[in-house]
Amino acid sequence: MESHLKRAKFIALNIVKYYSSLSIDIFITHVKIITHMKRYVFRITLLPGTRVHLIFSYAPDIQAALKLYLFYPFKTGTDIFIAVSEFDNRENNLLNMLNSQEFSNSKFQIPIALGYDFMGDFYFVDLARLLHLLVIGPSGTGKSVALQCIVLSIITKCSVESVRLILFDIGANSLSCFSSEKHLYAPIVKDTGTGITVLESLVAEMDRRLSLPEQKCYDFPYCICIIDEFDDTIGSLENKVDSRRFISSINSIIRRGRKAKVILILASHDSTLKNTRVNVSGIISRIAFQCASHYNSLAALGTTGAQNLPGNGAMLFKSQDECSPIPLQGAFVEPAQIERVLNSESSRNNDIDMLEIKETQVPGNLPLSCASADKGKKELADILLWTIGHTTVSMLRLKHKFRLGNRVSEIVDILYEMKIVGEKFSKQPRQVIPTCLNDMSSEAINLLKLYGHTEAEIAEQFERRK
Repeated sequence: MESHLKRAKFIALNIVKYYSSLSIDIFITHVKIITHMKRYVFRITLLPGTRVHLIFSYAPDIQAALKLYLFYPFKTGTDIFIAVSEFDNRENNLLNMLNSQEFSNSKFQIPIALGYDFMGDFYFVDLARLLHLLVIGPSGTGKSVALQCIVLSIITKCSVESVRLILFDIGANSLSCFSSEKHLYAPIVKDTGTGITVLESLVAEMDRRLSLPEQKCYDFPYCICIIDEFDDTIGSLENKVDSRRFISSINSIIRRGRKAKVILILASHDSTLKNTRVNVSGIISRIAFQCASHYNSLAALGTTGAQNLPGNGAMLFKSQDECSPIPLQGAFVEPAQIERVLNSESSRNNDIDMLEIKETQVPGNLPLSCASADKGKKELADILLWTIGHTTVSMLRLKHKFRLGNRVSEIVDILYEMKIVGEKFSKQPRQVIPTCLNDMSSEAINLLKLYGHTEAEIAEQFERRK
């Protein structure tokens, strides 16, 4: 221990000296020696006139000058620390975390082993409290391993009766190793067509749960849907209708999943998340691995800092419970260790209910005079949304509002078959039948969602009538 203390003093003096040579005045008030990791964590204080951001900006220069393997400044609350190591001796083993008493005795509903803080301590979070989670990491930084660690945490601690999994592994292979896992609520999704159907079926299950008394929802298991490379998946959908269906389902889960115990974990290698049209702003909890620039960190986390991560699985974790992102060394697991954990689990229980997969149906009896089927359905969806905002509608008003011409009678007949408007009575306007969202058929709701109209918009139309 004495030799470690001498080495810590030597490094501390050099850190102060090199920062001073850059006109950055600090002094070190405390050091924690983590012997088994051969790591020193220095707490520093800035002298008056020294700017905090300079400690971080010049960190790569100090690291190079001192020839250190790790030199990472970080903040915890108002305190500033610098983690230093001369060797590659990271503490990041997932199995050590899963086999710990802290994990076994955890009171969290869905405990997740995220990794180790820079003091070398375990860091667990409760996924049930985080609700949704966004994971951002360029290739090679640790994103795929983080998803594997999340799945292993769940299947190790949570029963099938309490948590079910839906895994999307389209164009990747990071989650396919769980294909026989008993917690699966549906087979692993490997193509976009199946993905759309599974997402819409999950939304239908969510709607079913929300239609029941709130007390009843507590009896349902949590359903956790993990979609790796979700933005690439959206980008690969050439059909605009399919793209809207995929995005609409994700946004619906983000918005309404909490009460239905449906949790979404989205992962992407692109920190900017441009052109996804997914409401990622509704996801507060986030993990960001090393980013290329502070702009990318700002896009991924809402704050800078991820650009300074030392790489090799290091992450920043942000949640509603933390004032600032927490720096962590992400947990690591090897394929052989995954196989060992899966082999230790009991075999699949065939009596467990699976997600009821439902093919979404949209009206097919559209006017033949429409320029195309897709254009006709989009027009019908717009007319339907407008109609439910009124107590009565007339053919003349529809004709002028949407410039339907002679097609107006065909449109009204379709609305009648969908139970949106009542029967014709003399020349009087037709009664609009639904008075709330629950009065509408699944066919009508699916049509509206298919063309980008959210449930919030639908509810707003009914409110207009009041």
